[in-house]
Amino acid sequence: MAKDAGHIDGSSEGPASPSSLLGASSSGAKRKRDQDSGPIDRASAASGKRPRKARSAKPTSNTRMTTRQAAKRAGREASLPSNGGGGGVTSGASGDNDCEEASVAGAIQDSDDSILTLDEVEEACKALQQMFDRQKGGKRQIGRRRQAEKFKLSSSQIVLLANRYKAARNRGGQVDYEKASTKRNFDNFTWHADKLKAYEGHVISMLMKALQQKRSLDAGCRKKTQEEGTEELVTREAQHLQQIETLQNHIQNLEAQAYSDNMQAENRDLENTNKRLHAALKRSEADCNKAQENARQASELQLQLATVQEKYKKLMKKLQSQKAATQPSQTTTWLQTRASKLELNEQRLATAQSELKWREAQLSSKEE
Repeated sequence: MAKDAGHIDGSSEGPASPSSLLGASSSGAKRKRDQDSGPIDRASAASGKRPRKARSAKPTSNTRMTTRQAAKRAGREASLPSNGGGGGVTSGASGDNDCEEASVAGAIQDSDDSILTLDEVEEACKALQQMFDRQKGGKRQIGRRRQAEKFKLSSSQIVLLANRYKAARNRGGQVDYEKASTKRNFDNFTWHADKLKAYEGHVISMLMKALQQKRSLDAGCRKKTQEEGTEELVTREAQHLQQIETLQNHIQNLEAQAYSDNMQAENRDLENTNKRLHAALKRSEADCNKAQENARQASELQLQLATVQEKYKKLMKKLQSQKAATQPSQTTTWLQTRASKLELNEQRLATAQSELKWREAQLSSKEE
């Protein structure tokens, strides 16, 4: 119990008594309350009234961050991974990240305990506290925990969990998160052992990261000083300006090439349009010639029709005159036919009379 209940916020590694833990946890809770409530109004405290929450002052031109400071802070915050399962303490300073690989992000729920040996776990716990001390840079804590982020570990709580993990590895068992959730060091996780256990993978990854940073620093990869960082920043800015100029020239060349390509494409389109217009003009001329030929043929046909109609009229007049001339001859023929028929009838009548006379003569002869 004394071994895994470690120090709080930069205390030395080693066993701690229950009274010291209680005092540390109470002082930590008091510091947290003081930080959340802001500066205390002594007059309000003396009167027993609750002090008003101080309004945040509007930033002035003197308090605004410069572009370089904002870039440094953005780069530092981008290099810090968050805790898995609802956030946690950000890790990884900008100087330490120059000599290490990409940081481990997110909680690792299923981690293989055999990755780190007992000696490595012991070394990693010390390296973890040293890493947090470097990240704090003399400050009391890393970042701030919002009120909505209830289940979020601070750097000291991560160190405490790492020490409990080390003690569990030494005795060959598992970390008792049920018991840990009832301690004052984890007051936000009371009766939430499952949420506390969810950070085990993240704690192991932080141990591995701290061990890697320590070995990198031991190998000679030290943290850069402010002068070196400023010099490197100026060099990077010059390189960026040169790259920007190169990119701008490249963009201008690309724009010129694109303009040339667009002009060539427009010229090709105009040539194709001109060809199509010439072809359409030729077709129109052929259609016009054909229409003129058809009109000429139509006029010729109209003249021929007028001539034929004139000839027809003349022929009709001639036929009518011929018809008028041939009508008397037909009457004469009819009369002649009727006359011949009358003559024939007269002949037949004369013959009949002669026969009648002959018979009368015979009858008279017989009577005699």
